This record gives sequence, C-alpha cells and structure tokens, in this order.
Amino acid sequence: MSPQFPPSRPEEPNSAGSSAYVLMTSAFNEEDYIEKTIQSVISQTVRPAAWVIVSDGSTDRTDSICGQYARAYDFIHCIRVEHSNGESLPRIGAVAHRKVNALARALGLLSSTPYAYIGNIDGDVTIDRTFFEDLTQHFDDEQDLGIGGGFIYNVVEGNNVPAFVNPRNVGGALQFFRAACFRDIGGYVPWGHEDSIALIAARMKGWATKSFPDLKVYHHKTANWAGLRRCKSKYRLGMLDYVMSDSVPWVALRCLKELGETPPVVGSLARFVGYLVGSVRERKVLAPDAQRYVRNEQYRTLKNALSSRLRRRPAA
Repeated sequence: MSPQFPPSRPEEPNSAGSSAYVLMTSAFNEEDYIEKTIQSVISQTVRPAAWVIVSDGSTDRTDSICGQYARAYDFIHCIRVEHSNGESLPRIGAVAHRKVNALARALGLLSSTPYAYIGNIDGDVTIDRTFFEDLTQHFDDEQDLGIGGGFIYNVVEGNNVPAFVNPRNVGGALQFFRAACFRDIGGYVPWGHEDSIALIAARMKGWATKSFPDLKVYHHKTANWAGLRRCKSKYRLGMLDYVMSDSVPWVALRCLKELGETPPVVGSLARFVGYLVGSVRERKVLAPDAQRYVRNEQYRTLKNALSSRLRRRPAA
C-alpha cells in the first residue's frame, strides 16, 4: 500500500512566495559516506527548513555520526527504525520496501513543517553548495515541474563516471518533489524501483520530470561486484524490469547496451533471463493503466529514436 502524504500544510511557491524545502534520508550502514552527505547539506547556500535522517537498522557508526550533527544543527533530526527478524518482506524489492517505510517515518516528523518542496537524498552522495538554491529556482521557473534533480555521477577512483544523465528522468539517489506533486501521487510505493514508480505516476498526472545537467550529484558508494555476485544482481534487475512492466523490445535493447559491462555478455544475458523468469514467477506492481502508459511511453521513445537515426542516414 502506498504511504499517505502527511497531514501537513505544504506551502506552494505562488501562495506564500516561499521556496522552503525539507529533506528526508533513509540510511543503512553509511558510516563511510553519511558525514560527507551531511556536510554537503550544511554548506548549502539555502539550507532546508528541516531534514530527517532515518537510520534503517544500521549496525555501524551511522547513528552516532548523525546524532553528533543533530545536536549541533537544529534543522537536522535523527531517528532509528528497528526491524524484527520475522518481518515479512517481498522477495523482489525488499531494500526498497524497507527504504520507503523508513521514509514514511520521516514524513511523519515533517508534518508540522510548512514547505513548498520535499527531497529524498541518499546517505552516500555529495552536491555542490548552490545545488538546492539552483534547483528550487528551476522549480519556480517551471510551474509544471513535479520532480526534479541533477545528473548523477559515480565517483570511481577519483573519477566522476556518468551513471544517470537522462534529462527526462530523475535518479533515485536524489529526487526533489514539488509538494503538490508528492501529495498528488501519494508518495513512494514500497516496491523495487520506487523512484521509477514515482516518475511514472507524476507524468501520468500531468507533471513534468526533469534532471538538469548543470546540477551534479556525486554518488560515492558504487557497486564493486564481480563474477557470480554481479550476475545475480543483473538477474534480479531483469526480474524488476518485468515487475515494472517494461516491454520485451525495451529490455532487449537495454541488455544489448550493457553487453560490454562487467561481466561482459554474461551480465547482459543474466538480466534478460531474469526478465523471462520474472514473467513466470512474479506479478506486475503497476496498475493496468500505468502498465499501458509505461509501454506506450517506451514504444514512443523507441519510435522517435529510430526515426531520428533514419533521418541522420546519408542519402544513397
């Protein structure tokens, strides 16, 4: 069941001339990165009205690091969520299930804070000092913008490797919502690819979604899996592709694009096999109208890409 929007009174920018924003974070064992994330937010030229960090059952120093900053800065609030061993989790998307439930706790604490925008920021990213000032300006300029963010780069051995640079979508490492849009879609759904589900729901309701290339999000905790672990990850991604109602041509082309990734060929094949197995074992999480929307959107994208390629072909 989708978490409900908290009973707050979010300000709209036009109603009060305010661009106040709040943040929420679900953090699990982020002791190596969470301090950098906190320092990025503290150094913002425009700070959030409130920021709730939820330690999602962490077993490292995440709690103590967050607590230290919460005592020093009154806009930072830290809480802890415990999980019982008998907790029922979905076979696919368990991480997203826990993350969304943790964020729902953060929403409850934000219910008394008026805001125009609400952001979900992971505990392993850093951003430039003017990130949120610039992002809220984009929202003020584009009144139909429902979800916004920046281009995401994985930090690998000191290099910033493009990871999510799609101007039409917004990566889950940092998603920023207009309050009315977040309320309109009912918040996050506790399933795998909860960030993608939010984007689909927003566009179905007429909101624009956009990442801005001038805004950069640096993702520090990147997967370094090899061999069977990496193949297993790709296999589960394929199952999630089916759960999210991706079409066969869309998944096939995605797998072709990943042929050169580690492990070469085998990882791409594992993802496609996961999709086929998912079609037998799993159920689709989206409602029928959303399934149709996703497939139509993908077919339009493929058609436009093919038309563009054909137009660029030199005449014989």
